[in-house]
Formats: sequence, structure tokens, C-alpha cells
Amino acid sequence: MSQIVSNVPYTVMMLPVLKSMSSEILWLSLASASTLAGNATIIGAMANLIVIESAEKQNVKIRFWEFFKIGIIVTLLSFLISIGVLWMLL
Repeated sequence: MSQIVSNVPYTVMMLPVLKSMSSEILWLSLASASTLAGNATIIGAMANLIVIESAEKQNVKIRFWEFFKIGIIVTLLSFLISIGVLWMLL
């Protein structure tokens, strides 16, 4: 979802839903997902765009698919670790 809608608005949108459920594991899941989800693509997080822009100033070109090939692996591994940690907390 965060590749379509920015993490902050999505998180704010989910707050009423989570408040009604009052589950600590859901709060931790939202925090984890909103932090990690933007890592897959250049446009997924503002920090990614800042790094790409800074790299270009140093004459380093990072293309969308180049970033995605590594970003998706990092994102999936991060999610697996996050899921494992959340599962251990249950």
C-alpha cells in the first residue's frame, strides 16, 4: 500500500481502526510495515528520492530497476525478520 500512498497518511488513516482493536501486536505491525514498506522502490519513500538526488550530484546514476532489484530483496528480508520478531512476541 505504501508504494501507492505515502507511509504517513496511510498510518494516520489506520489509527482509528487500530484504536478500536486495541492490540499491541497490531500497533507493532503497523509501525514495522510503515517503516519498511517504502524501501522497495525509489518513489516509495522521500529518503530514497533524497539519496538518488544526492547521488546524481556526484555523477552517480541509479535507475529505477537497479534500485528495485536490490530494494525488493532488502524489503522482503526485512519483512521476514519483522514477521519473525512479531511472531515471537505472540
